Amino acid sequence: MDLLLPGGGLGLEGWLAPSASTVVERGGHRGIADPSPAEVDQALDALRDGHVENVIREASADHFQQAAGDGDGPYVLQRCAGDAGAMASAPGGADADTVRRAMHAYLAGDASAGLAWDQPTVPGTPKKRGWFRRG
Repeated sequence: MDLLLPGGGLGLEGWLAPSASTVVERGGHRGIADPSPAEVDQALDALRDGHVENVIREASADHFQQAAGDGDGPYVLQRCAGDAGAMASAPGGADADTVRRAMHAYLAGDASAGLAWDQPTVPGTPKKRGWFRRG
């Protein structure tokens, strides 16, 4: 499972210092393969502090979780579980602690993370990593 950051991962080497063998690049995002929980926390700290626009945990092109925002929130938190291209969002947004819990739950294999995810308003909404459907 990969950890992806937008736009080439602004400062990726500066705060994560991944080895060359763990760097992944996909769809305009750059990140690391199989990050540790501490590396996920570092990425979420960078999100909170406004150093990156979003953080994506990706198991595959059809299975991922993403968050955007900064400070205490609210954050846009979305997931795609491969359900016919449908994206679901955490209703009303999420605070920083909820985003952190959800990202770590996803790392542990719990895609729902105990949240009541909404259903997309349009079935088959295009899945786009790093693109957030608001509203």
